[in-house]
Amino acid sequence: MPSPESIRKAALRAELEARRNAIPPETRAALSAALCARAAGLPAFSKATTIHCYLPMRSEVDPRPLITAALALGKRVAVPIFLRKSEETPCALITSLDPSEFEPGVFGLSHPRTRARLDPAEIDVVFVPLLGFARMNGAWQRIGYGAGYYDTFLARLAPRTRKIGIAFAEQRLDEFPIEAHDIALDDVVTPDVMRQA
Repeated sequence: MPSPESIRKAALRAELEARRNAIPPETRAALSAALCARAAGLPAFSKATTIHCYLPMRSEVDPRPLITAALALGKRVAVPIFLRKSEETPCALITSLDPSEFEPGVFGLSHPRTRARLDPAEIDVVFVPLLGFARMNGAWQRIGYGAGYYDTFLARLAPRTRKIGIAFAEQRLDEFPIEAHDIALDDVVTPDVMRQA
């Protein structure tokens, strides 16, 4: 039976996705570009030789400008490969965002056709998708889509790896229930705040 925390988070997910969907597409595109520029200015990005970044779905912040910037700087870039009914979320290196190098995957996401696997321990910084976030108990907490793929993946990273969310201001909450499996982020890049992750 679902816990009260899980039930509340499920309701929040629907609200947060509605908030994000309400942002006009052209505004989302402009904000995504600005957020990627901010993320590329972070010391964690500058120092990284290997980054991990999600590929966008639905109304998420589009991180492809950040991926393009990383590839142009000669950084190694990995993206997740989601596997149904598996606790493993492997990642694969990419060298381009050319659509011909990708194929349809689960959840409507794109997966690289060539699966050059990367050990998560080699990742310096991971940019994490989210539905909602809040600053609670001295840490940045996130609400994902509820499947647990990212929390499982984040738990496999090296302790030194920086975990950074990218989000629109509309996704911020004052608080929400935290569950035992939830992994905190080191920072969240938003339109209204520029930190020094």
